This record gives sequence, C-alpha cells and structure tokens, in this order.
Amino acid sequence: MRYQNKRFIPTILLMILFPALAAFTACSGGAGDGLIADGGIGGTGISIGSISAFGSIFVNDTEFDTTGTEVVIDSEPVGAGDSVVRDFLARGMVVRVEGQIRDDGGGTAKRIVFDHNVLGPVEGVVSLDEFTKELIVAGQPVIVNEQTNFENTSVDRIAIDNVLAVSGLTDSDGLIRASYVAKKEDFPLPAMEVGVRGHICNLDPLLETFCINLLWVDYSLVDVRSLPEGFPVNGQRIIVKGTLDGNSILIADHIRFADDLGVDNAEQAEIEGIVTQFFSLSNFSIGDVVVHTDGETAFEGLDREDIAVGSWLAVKGPLNNRVLLADRVIAKATVKLKSTVAAVDLTEETITLKGLETTVVKVNGLTRFLGKADGLDEIQPNDRAAIVGRVLPNDSVMASKVVITPAASDHVMLKGPVTYVLSPRLDIVGTTVDTNMIPDDGFALSGGQSLTRDEFFSTVSNGEIVNATGRFNGAAVTWLAIELEIGQ
Repeated sequence: MRYQNKRFIPTILLMILFPALAAFTACSGGAGDGLIADGGIGGTGISIGSISAFGSIFVNDTEFDTTGTEVVIDSEPVGAGDSVVRDFLARGMVVRVEGQIRDDGGGTAKRIVFDHNVLGPVEGVVSLDEFTKELIVAGQPVIVNEQTNFENTSVDRIAIDNVLAVSGLTDSDGLIRASYVAKKEDFPLPAMEVGVRGHICNLDPLLETFCINLLWVDYSLVDVRSLPEGFPVNGQRIIVKGTLDGNSILIADHIRFADDLGVDNAEQAEIEGIVTQFFSLSNFSIGDVVVHTDGETAFEGLDREDIAVGSWLAVKGPLNNRVLLADRVIAKATVKLKSTVAAVDLTEETITLKGLETTVVKVNGLTRFLGKADGLDEIQPNDRAAIVGRVLPNDSVMASKVVITPAASDHVMLKGPVTYVLSPRLDIVGTTVDTNMIPDDGFALSGGQSLTRDEFFSTVSNGEIVNATGRFNGAAVTWLAIELEIGQ
C-alpha cells in the first residue's frame, strides 16, 4: 500500500485553487495603496516580510528607525512614531515597510502597512503532529506550530468558534503559514466583521458570487468599480470584508484590490516569501511577485539548484515593472541536510541519513516530496536526500521539503543552529561536528570572509546557524569546511 500523509484540506480545495494560482504573476496581494512613487524616492525602497524583533523594527534583517513612521492597519491610519509601532504591531506580523534602506543593514521607515490574511471564526481544527495544527479560519486553511507568535492563545488552546486574527506567508496550495495569531473573541459576536485576503476563484457574475479558498462570498451589495477591471476577475487578489450569514457565506460590504508591493518600481526591494511557481532557475515567483535571477545573483545558505516550489526565501534587489531582479537570494529555512539515506521508518515517519544518524528527521502531512519519491514509502536506502526544515522543541528536525535522487554520493552537508560549542567540537541539531580535520583555510563567514580556527570559535555561539560540509567514509564523516552564517 502506498504510504500517504493525511491532509485536512479536501482534495477539492486544490482544484479550486489552481485557476487562482495560474494568475499569480498578474495580480499582487496585500496591504494598502503604496505611497512610494514609481522608481522610489531617491534611494528608498520597500521591505516585505515578517517582523522579527523590536527596538525600532526588524524586517528581513534590516533595522528600521520608526521615530516618525506612519502605521496603517487594515487600510486605516492609526498614528505615527515608535509608540504606535509598538502598540499596533507584533512579532510575526507580515508587513510592508516603505522608506530608506541603507547598505549597512539599517534604514528609516516612512510608513508601515499591515493587513491580516484572515480575521474570523475557527471552523475546523486538526492536529498534524504534536507541534502542528491545521485550522480552517473563515474558510481559509491556516497552519500553526511552535514558531507561530500567539497572543491570548496557544497552539494547544485554539478551539472551534474562537475568533482569530492571522498573519503569515501563503504557499502554493493556498495554505497560510501563520507567523502571528491573536485570539480576538472566544465566540463570534452578532454582525461581527470578517475579513479575508486572497485570490478569487469560481466567479459567477450572474449570481454575483465567488470563493476565496473554502469561503463563498456574495458581492451583490458592493460597488466593485474600484477594482482594476471594474469588476471581479478569477485569479485576482483582493481584500474583502463583511458579515457571515447563517450559511457561512460572507455578505461583502467592502472589496478592494490587494497590492502587497504598493509600487511598480523601486531602487531597493526586500521580499520574504514562499516560492509558489517555478518556471526555471532564473524565473520563479514568491507569492505573487515574479523573481528573475542571473549570473550575478548571489545565493546564500542554499545552492541555486535547491530552489523549487515551497522554498522559503528572502530576495533582495531592484524592482522593475513589478519584477524583482535578484541581487541576493537567501534561504530562510534554518536546517538543511544532504547525505545518503540509511533507513526509513514508516511507523515513526522518520528518515535516517548516513553520517547524520543522531539527527532525527521527521515528516508530516505538510512535507513536500520532490524528485524520484512522491512519499516516504518510495524512499530507499542509498537514495540521495536533500532535506530542508526546522528544528523542533525536542531537537529533532521537521522536514518541509525532501528531494530524493537515485545518485549516491559521499558528500554530506549539515546546516542548522548550534546547541553546544567547545573547540574543536560543536553540536548541530543532534550531530557532533569534530573540526580537527578541517584545514586552516576551511573556516569562514557566509559572506565569504575567511576566519582562522581561533576566530571561528571565538565568534560562534549557541543558537547561531552554521553550515558544515564533509565526506562520509563509510563509518563517519570527515568534516572539511565550516561556515558561520551572519546577518543577511
């Protein structure tokens, strides 16, 4: 019997989503109307991604000064300045920052725009594993896990009818990978406003209805002339608000075109997202944004050939006619493993790699399989595996993507956060790396700067991301090079 991971989202959802996904390059999605004029305002740009920290505000590893920053929430200005930023924004919210981006990793935010992906009641909850749940919130599939920043709730406390505000990145299956979730109410209130951002599908102009994922929308009472074509179009990305009737149909009282970019051209753009369409190594889409790479593009934390649908990336470069010309492509996943498969356990849903046997790799219903295997049951010992994922609280690895090829190789790669360091040893996601065999010129920073052995060990500390490469000799790995990732 073919092994399959159970999915909560019905198969029909994928059939519904495909027409909308085909239009990604034609429609952009998001938050408010841009204030930056085409071409940017003399050295200014945009940064779109999740808020990682405060002090001022950090997005895509750029620290923005927010002293005089205007904040817009769900298209409504709420004020300006540091205190407003702290009061209305939170870690994990996906925002657009408009302002100046400097080469030194700093910047000044003129405006920060935020729109929820969905605000509405929970209609379904299913556990995928001990750390991950799949929700339906106002017809929108939402993934929450230990990386989600929760307010007034937690992954274990979410219940049917809770009213949630959700922000995150959307993948090619229409799943919102939630980086921020706030519980607004325990139960829906009468005539409560519900809001959804997404792509129109199954449009019926006669009945004046369409769907966004599993949510049906009745737009018969709304003036839609402000949309780009003057009417709804399948695949168009919109923001719709209204109230749910007794049949869970959203009766819309507000519809507007959603524009994540807010601008056609910018001298500098930084965009975090998930690859939703892949045409070639030089042409793919992150969310709705088309990305072009060329021979001058730098790939950091990944090989160019690693990019595929589902890859979580940050891309930086100029924006030209809504196409991002990538100067840098940066892997956002914290763990990457490459080696030969030693064993597969279908019961425990785990993969063991040669030379990395002490690193437990788990899969679940969200894991994407590429290459010669469509599922865990098709992976054989001595297959070649490239695995991308995240570290779980129990120090195992949850794979988001598994690429299997038949060609065996003795090359081993281990990228992940350091959990123990004492020269010449360091531990990375359960595997001990002995650096004694690494030559003196084998230590470096991710930007290419060489380090001495002593400089490396005086710089690295617990929690930092390290990338080690070596050769498996049949019994153990001889580590040959090691690189410390620096702020991107």
